[in-house]
Amino acid sequence: MTLAVIVDRKSVDVEAVHRGNLMFLSGAGESDALVAHAIETCNRRLSGYFDAHRHSITEDRLQAFAEEVSEAKNEFTNGEKTKTLLLDLIKLRYEHYRKVDLFFDLPRLRIIPPSFIYRSGVSYNYQPHRDSWYGGTVDQVNHWLSVRNVTTRSTFYIAPSFFSEVIPNTSNEFDLDVWHSIHRPAAARSTTQELRPHPSPAIEIPESAKISVVMDPGTEVVFSGTHLHGSTPNASDCVRLSIDYRVVIPAFSRSAPNNIDSSATGDYSKFLLKHPHFNV
Repeated sequence: MTLAVIVDRKSVDVEAVHRGNLMFLSGAGESDALVAHAIETCNRRLSGYFDAHRHSITEDRLQAFAEEVSEAKNEFTNGEKTKTLLLDLIKLRYEHYRKVDLFFDLPRLRIIPPSFIYRSGVSYNYQPHRDSWYGGTVDQVNHWLSVRNVTTRSTFYIAPSFFSEVIPNTSNEFDLDVWHSIHRPAAARSTTQELRPHPSPAIEIPESAKISVVMDPGTEVVFSGTHLHGSTPNASDCVRLSIDYRVVIPAFSRSAPNNIDSSATGDYSKFLLKHPHFNV
């Protein structure tokens, strides 16, 4: 399969994303507003640990840091201002789909300090995975939004050559409902190593297959949730900030990729909210 990289777009082509294409969206006022809100949240809640430029996290403060990060992430994800800004951004990115139902998951703020200091729990460096291994649906469209300090030394990667390749993995051991009720709330207690049961590939993914994504603040990469992707360990001395959110449009489920290797269980649909300005 030949996949394309589509750049400098304002809006999403859902069927192209379902085919495995990567889409880069240029910055806009709506994305800049969400970025500014994320930075303001971090500066207000975490200024005692870092100012989102340089780190000042020591080993004896890891537990306190983890708890503050957890609170900042929860405030951002569940805040009404965040939801309002995200609704505006989705309206822009999906303007061609206003006549059908659109569902979205609340956005996640990723706060990733230098990995030699902390890489588990609330700042977990995700191993190679498909979101379907975590219980996501195959028609899920992923958005990854650059906020601050996204560089070649601190970002995430996509491994597009595995889009249609079966990968042996441990998703059969993963249940999203159990994760949400037990393991997600335990993130702030994982400060020295990651003990929570993540699904993972049973084979080594070569570094040569991983394409690091580096973008300016406010720009987005859009990709199918079935793409293999993961976190690049933060090798810089700065804290990386990014946002991710997910969109599902049931009317286009027919064009979604096939489930080729996921056996995860659980109900992802309970996390989806209907956008109030679509199909009205």
